[in-house]
Amino acid sequence: MAMNSTTKKTVYPTVPTSTKLNPFQSLSWQNGFLLLCAIALFVVPFFITKNSTLFLLTNIFIWSVFAMSYNLLLGYTGIISFGHAMFFGIGAYCFALAARHVPSGEGGFFISSVINSCHHICLKSLCRIVVSPP
Repeated sequence: MAMNSTTKKTVYPTVPTSTKLNPFQSLSWQNGFLLLCAIALFVVPFFITKNSTLFLLTNIFIWSVFAMSYNLLLGYTGIISFGHAMFFGIGAYCFALAARHVPSGEGGFFISSVINSCHHICLKSLCRIVVSPP
């Protein structure tokens, strides 16, 4: 079918370049809700007195962050990453070592966190060099 000069072309509306689009302009109630959830998540551990409930909530949040990051990786790239699980396991192993060999209490928690960070950085760097050399 041949096009002739009388055929109308479809004209698409354009956005003027002088106006700036703010993607968060209509999300003010959502930002408030997210802020309220963040405050609630920060305050909740101070009111929970049972260690088992706090332990359960902590595990739920750790596994949900792991699942979301894995979903982000798998969803955008379509690649199944076993290295992702390896780094997660290295972090858990370092924390378990630090928690076992450092005394309990608030000071011990701080020392354990610092030692965990150092172990975590060293082991991740070593694994990165072994898995993908420069």
